[in-house]
Amino acid sequence: MQQIIRLNPKPGGNIGAVNKAESYVVPDFFILNNNGKLELTLNSRNAPNYASAKAIKT
Repeated sequence: MQQIIRLNPKPGGNIGAVNKAESYVVPDFFILNNNGKLELTLNSRNAPNYASAKAIKT
């Protein structure tokens, strides 16, 4: 418990003046409460674009 109490609740606060647009953290996922059932959905903004190549004949 003592270790948790010593943690900084705002890490990175000592960095200095930063553009607010640069300091916004985009979440990887969202947890929603749907009538008492928790649902996890991935944030597609962070997902990389995947493309598949045609099968290579050998």
